Amino acid sequence: MNRHVRPSWVLMSAAAVLLSAAFLSGASNPTHRGGPSSQIAMIADFRDDGVLPDRIKSDGLGSYVHGLDQVKAILDATGNFDLDTVVSKPVIRKLFLDFAAVASCPEAGCWAPFESGLEDAYMSTGGGGLPNMAVGASIRSKLQVTFASGVGTQWFLRFDPGQYPETSNVLVTRTASDTWEIQAAPTDVAKLLSAPTKGRLVLTDRGNYFMPFKIVVRKK
Repeated sequence: MNRHVRPSWVLMSAAAVLLSAAFLSGASNPTHRGGPSSQIAMIADFRDDGVLPDRIKSDGLGSYVHGLDQVKAILDATGNFDLDTVVSKPVIRKLFLDFAAVASCPEAGCWAPFESGLEDAYMSTGGGGLPNMAVGASIRSKLQVTFASGVGTQWFLRFDPGQYPETSNVLVTRTASDTWEIQAAPTDVAKLLSAPTKGRLVLTDRGNYFMPFKIVVRKK
């Protein structure tokens, strides 16, 4: 597996960027370039306590802090949480992804690029509105993780039951004026899709996976 492929939205085909923009339902264009001044710098901490078998975790290097170690962690102009582990080289931070817990497979079978490993990744909620939530309130949200693994292939891990009924939404809770929790339960399911980085966008269903995780995000 090529660990050095930069899995940014910039590497995606134009059609894939449009697909991702539609998923985000009005979020700002999620590239590695500069964003609007209304963005809010954040700090993100994954659960990583070993109590639950989380399938999306940190790389073990501590908090993801906006502006530190090439990390972008923000509430964007539409109120989505965006985490980009590498906005420019050198690559320092990654996410740990684990596809060992298969929920169901398409007719052609399940196939992930690896069972578990560290990857450069971009994560974002979809639908916006996190800053408008009342303290103590919870909402259900879409969420997507995008990464590249291997040459010429981009991957989309999507919690999006509106598009894929077999998948789940994630739960977002505002626990304080400056803090939100984003989590998927052990029974929550995400769909893995692949597409080429060049040419016509053709999405291939690679199966559904149980992908529990929890992130606490707070204003920097």
